[in-house]
Amino acid sequence: MAYKIILPPKMMKDLWMLREYCGGPSIIQGIRESVAEYLKRKEIEIGTSIEDAVQAIEKHKHEQESNQA
Repeated sequence: MAYKIILPPKMMKDLWMLREYCGGPSIIQGIRESVAEYLKRKEIEIGTSIEDAVQAIEKHKHEQESNQA
């Protein structure tokens, strides 16, 4: 469940000015970059791409279901 964060107008203005002054990227961009870095680390850790791992898991589940039927 997401919570609505309410900040006083002066604080919002100060935060906006700080962001503009520092020239930082948007929060969404930061999140996307963090997720991409995390996925790259995991791919190195497991030794294959995430897509290949998902396909292998799905194939394994399908084979188990076929054997149980």
